[in-house]
Amino acid sequence: EKKHLGVRKKPSMELKGHTNYIEALVALEKGFIASGSKDKTVRVWRTSDGKQVQSFDTISEVSCMCYLGSNLLAVGMEESHSVMIIDVEKGTSSLLNNAPARMPGDSVYSITLTEQPDHIAIVSDIEFDGMIRILNFRTGAIVQTFRGEFGDGFTVRSVKPNSIVFNSPHGHDGFGVITHTAGAYSPPVYRGDVKWTIMMPFDTDLMLGWCDHRTDHSFLNKVFLINIKTGVATLFYEIDKQYSITDKHVIDNYVIDICKLGNHHIAISSQIGVYIVKIKHTNEGTFKGERVAHYFMIVGVGGDLCAIEGGGLAVTGRRNIEIYKTHYANTTRRQALRSIISRTNPNVAGHILSFLEGNSHPIKTKKASHVYERPAPHNSSGELDYKKGAERFAERVSKPLRVIEEEVPNNGNNRNNAPP
Repeated sequence: EKKHLGVRKKPSMELKGHTNYIEALVALEKGFIASGSKDKTVRVWRTSDGKQVQSFDTISEVSCMCYLGSNLLAVGMEESHSVMIIDVEKGTSSLLNNAPARMPGDSVYSITLTEQPDHIAIVSDIEFDGMIRILNFRTGAIVQTFRGEFGDGFTVRSVKPNSIVFNSPHGHDGFGVITHTAGAYSPPVYRGDVKWTIMMPFDTDLMLGWCDHRTDHSFLNKVFLINIKTGVATLFYEIDKQYSITDKHVIDNYVIDICKLGNHHIAISSQIGVYIVKIKHTNEGTFKGERVAHYFMIVGVGGDLCAIEGGGLAVTGRRNIEIYKTHYANTTRRQALRSIISRTNPNVAGHILSFLEGNSHPIKTKKASHVYERPAPHNSSGELDYKKGAERFAERVSKPLRVIEEEVPNNGNNRNNAPP
């Protein structure tokens, strides 16, 4: 069904500076983002005011990036097998896996941080022969190399607790899984019957993915939830297949990128804008997406996405980055926990949440009493730590409350010695 393009949502901020197409976008810490471009630069931006704070030159065009934590950024490049490690805070950079490309098109296509300390996995191509390498990004040492049918232009992602997933192996259907235990990495295993093109970790054994290999384009506008153990894929969300700018001009709409927004939402970029989708848990035990907003943009945007610290979404155009302020990134842990609890027993949700947040109701006894409870546990960011809260709740229901009773004189105004 054709739909007419709606009114374009104006961004709250536009970041300009790149002189060629932007190929990668990642979120850093403390409200900063980084972008990599074909203009052979990586630029760091402050999202509060849109100011460019740093710029790093690369040896070739940027193809991908991955934030490693501790102000370190890994940058993959085209026409090269090199990975540049940038220290954003110190303003320094170094090269890993520094080998020249043997043929045009040989490039680093994707980088992910693995669960092993200081290890990254990269996908690159050598003379049309794919390669996945595990590197120590602090020492530059090559931990392990997998050569073979990995194809070109594919994505590698880390899926907790100990798996690396790469998509659409060359000459194979499905995706590959590489596991690591105590520093030893296993060979890849191929699963599934679809050439998945881009993936995003969703849960312990689940990832979101989509593909574009079918001649009938039946999967172009669909996002699937894929189980990496079984290879089973279920439809998660389907964006609008076509849009008409005019009555005669119709464009096909397809998925470009996705990213998480808080605990309950994801963003999906497409040819004609960005969809904000709420993650819903069905009665059948699966997850489905439900649209809550659609931001229309200029047709042909770059479409790379990243969530902004404190709420908001960054979207790449051709040479610019647009910032959209949304409240969907601020979904609280309380809302997430309420959703989980309400699926089992909605009557107790409020009581449990009140207790975890330290707002439990006073217990009435025949004598005045003071109930001593530990303060609600919080993490270093000031957010409620619900894991510790749940442990405290389990401890409370398994043991009687420690109540220190005090004698309160009955002066006639305090009926049954009840607490005021």
